[in-house]
Amino acid sequence: MQMNVQVGGSTFTAVLEENEAVDTLVEMMEQGPVTIQMSDYSGFEKVGSLGTSLPASNQQTTTQAGDIVLYQSNQIVMFYGSIEQYFSRLFLLSFPIVPIPPVLFLPFPRLSRS
Repeated sequence: MQMNVQVGGSTFTAVLEENEAVDTLVEMMEQGPVTIQMSDYSGFEKVGSLGTSLPASNQQTTTQAGDIVLYQSNQIVMFYGSIEQYFSRLFLLSFPIVPIPPVLFLPFPRLSRS
């Protein structure tokens, strides 16, 4: 499954992982777009609060630019650098981005309840 990630005026395609955190995030997006205000952290990632907790399935992960992961069950982290740590992978952007303003996650295709 794929979704759109809007960053400022640009839209990127993201490939979703298959795990419970992603399933829960997709259910949230069925209600409408999920907006996350992100800020720079450590010079290699952007971090923003999701405002709710998702189920975590943390695994030792070496991130790369474009990885988006769940941290502490309620933080979304978008990487533009690399680090090795325990995370729950959510999705990977189709190509890495470096300047990252506030982020808007939109479902692709648009999801609706039946």
